[in-house]
Amino acid sequence: MSDQNTRFLIPELQLRGQIVKLNHSYHSVLANADYPPAVAQLLGQALAAVGALGSIIKLRGSIIMQLQGDGPLHTLVVQANNAGELRGLARGYETLSNENSLPELLGHGKLVLTIDGEGGKRYQGIVQLEGDSLSEVLENYFRQSEQLKTLIHLAADTDRAACFLLQQLPGDTDEDAARNWQHGRVLGETLRDPELLELETEEILRRLFHEEDLQLFPPEALLFRCRCSREKVIPAIVQMGYEDAMQLVEEQGAIEANCEFCNRSHRFDRVDVASLFQARQNPPSQAH
Repeated sequence: MSDQNTRFLIPELQLRGQIVKLNHSYHSVLANADYPPAVAQLLGQALAAVGALGSIIKLRGSIIMQLQGDGPLHTLVVQANNAGELRGLARGYETLSNENSLPELLGHGKLVLTIDGEGGKRYQGIVQLEGDSLSEVLENYFRQSEQLKTLIHLAADTDRAACFLLQQLPGDTDEDAARNWQHGRVLGETLRDPELLELETEEILRRLFHEEDLQLFPPEALLFRCRCSREKVIPAIVQMGYEDAMQLVEEQGAIEANCEFCNRSHRFDRVDVASLFQARQNPPSQAH
């Protein structure tokens, strides 16, 4: 699998971690817009990060990471669900020149992490964009919102994106846990971008933790998938009302909704719109 999330556990050190590798899904996201290199790489890092965070979700749902700022890049959004489906986009990068760092791209702003679960369950955490990289911002999020010691290393080039995440297991706060975490963090910080992007997951872990008894879990597949559909556009058309919807059809020839995540177009002509409202005036009878 070229796109995968591999979880691991170091029981003796009470540490857990993940390595995410992206190729095809990263390419699929980049194919939907002509992103400048700096934006493309930040988008790749965010996709890899949310790919790792998505597996932490304990319930059926999705996790959305949104970066908002007052810099030349206004917004970046990525999403993953517990099925390993990824998508993402960036907006407002037309004025970019040679900016590369996170502060240069986004300026002052915030990171918003939203978990949407089935049944309307929702959790949201917000932190300021403090740090020179997305890795630092996410580490700050876990420190403030989750109170979990976390090391995150993100890397992306024009072809691949990857994430290395190392985390102390919840509940360990004694001196031994502190020493174990420091030991694991020092080892994890020796990882470099080329190694994370180019080496196989097993080789990375062997180089970092060759003296530790490490438990490796089967890799989980990740893929690009957009869940847009005609059915999701219909409520917006119905809310317009019949007369306004038909007027828009007269002016434009049809109502078209383009998905920014996948560039798919959902088109509703005069017959489609008339059928939508007719179906709501005459719903199918229920059997008794």
